[in-house]
Amino acid sequence: GQMLALARVLVTSPKALLLDVVNLGALAALCRTRGIRLAHCHLINVDTRYAVALKRMLGIKVVITIRGGEFHHWSAERPVRRQYVRRMLESADAVTALSQSQLDDARRLTSSLPAETLVIPNPADPDAIGRRAARGSPLTDAPSGYILFAGRLEAEKHVELLIAAYHGLVAEYPAYPFDLIIIGSGSRTA
Repeated sequence: GQMLALARVLVTSPKALLLDVVNLGALAALCRTRGIRLAHCHLINVDTRYAVALKRMLGIKVVITIRGGEFHHWSAERPVRRQYVRRMLESADAVTALSQSQLDDARRLTSSLPAETLVIPNPADPDAIGRRAARGSPLTDAPSGYILFAGRLEAEKHVELLIAAYHGLVAEYPAYPFDLIIIGSGSRTA
């Protein structure tokens, strides 16, 4: 009964309602049997609403990450979506963002962000990777693998910076062991 009531709040279509009841039931059982007390999710994904529902049902803690351009892209000029985003952010126990400007945008949307907020920038720093490779770090001796970008191919993603850094490393270190793979769609696709 409680799961069905929460699922009805989350969605409007009957098909989605059924899926949410099944997913919430499975996730709640997993949390109970495995002792899961914390959920981390990305703001716009469906996992956010599941995490918030599980917080209401089981009292787990929820950390929400604001990432990429999704905050503006998904909710721009859409009052219902902005209200949804505001509700999700206000339900979190902590909020992280990839940049200070994203955290500032969230604060402009709601003054009720949790006290615990943190900026955690993307870890890809092409200059640091180059310095590490120049020192002969294990990076240059690593087994063959991949550097993967998977996401929207839009200007704000700056994929060209990743491509330039990759080509710079390969030019300087021809035995660089990683291949670059880019997956996605958007206005920057060829």
